[in-house]
Amino acid sequence: MSYQFHSDGPMDTEAFTAAAFRQPQAAFLKRAYWPLHGWTLLVMVFIIFGCAAISDFLIATYSISGTAALLAGLLPFGLAFVAWIGFNRSLIKTMYRRMLDSPLYNGPINYEVSEQGFTMRSDTALWTVHWPAMDKVTRHPKGIFLYAGGFIYLIPNKVPPLDIYDTLWADIKTWFEDAQP
Repeated sequence: MSYQFHSDGPMDTEAFTAAAFRQPQAAFLKRAYWPLHGWTLLVMVFIIFGCAAISDFLIATYSISGTAALLAGLLPFGLAFVAWIGFNRSLIKTMYRRMLDSPLYNGPINYEVSEQGFTMRSDTALWTVHWPAMDKVTRHPKGIFLYAGGFIYLIPNKVPPLDIYDTLWADIKTWFEDAQP
């Protein structure tokens, strides 16, 4: 049994980013961007000290005390945390957006899923991976994510016909589990 379907548009960056955050080897992203993390840390220090100065000014000016003073004191750390999460997400999105802008992913893509494995074919590239090489397969609202080593393969949920989507996922899961040692 095999499934074949076709996508006319480019790969979805949001779906690819979602897949990246669920990748078993996602720690390599953190190590690869240590220099950028250093700059981010520096920015976080400025955010914390700037917000701390503002909160100290507000506490002194308006004679805030108790819970309000505690919340004002914690505000810099909360803002720094939100900025840190936002920066990391935008970094990964930017990285994948650049990758997906390449001709490898930008044209029409043909997909084939069978008992042997998964194949993606574009006008400029061919990817084939067999089930024993896969580390993980997951289903997500944005698609089916297939992981092999440091590689991410994605079947966006809009690509296969809706009437076979559940059957496709069941077969992928079965083929993957049967191929694992």
